[in-house]
Amino acid sequence: MAPFIPKLVRDKVPDRIRRDGIEPRTTRIRAQSIGRHLIMKMDEELRELHEAHVGEDRRGRLAEAADLAEAFAAYRREVGISLYSLWLVRLHKWRTHGRFRKRLMLLSDPYPGRKET
Repeated sequence: MAPFIPKLVRDKVPDRIRRDGIEPRTTRIRAQSIGRHLIMKMDEELRELHEAHVGEDRRGRLAEAADLAEAFAAYRREVGISLYSLWLVRLHKWRTHGRFRKRLMLLSDPYPGRKET
């Protein structure tokens, strides 16, 4: 069995654990480091989404996509990104870079050594 690694959990998870008769050990994450922990949580949720996708688990994909969306929403709120400003940047990128509708994959680096934009 792998050792437990502390992780950020949703607000009601400790209560759910208590209902099983176990007192969870928790701590509150400081405001200065919550962004980093939320990025780690998004990474965890993205891995779980990938596992559900590869396993062709439709219900799992939906649940993991919802978890990823919740982690991103929390990150956005914590770092002060409004839905409006996010939408404006997305709109700008749609106009300048397009979307992902054509399912295009770039097969080689057209600008070796240049930072990605």
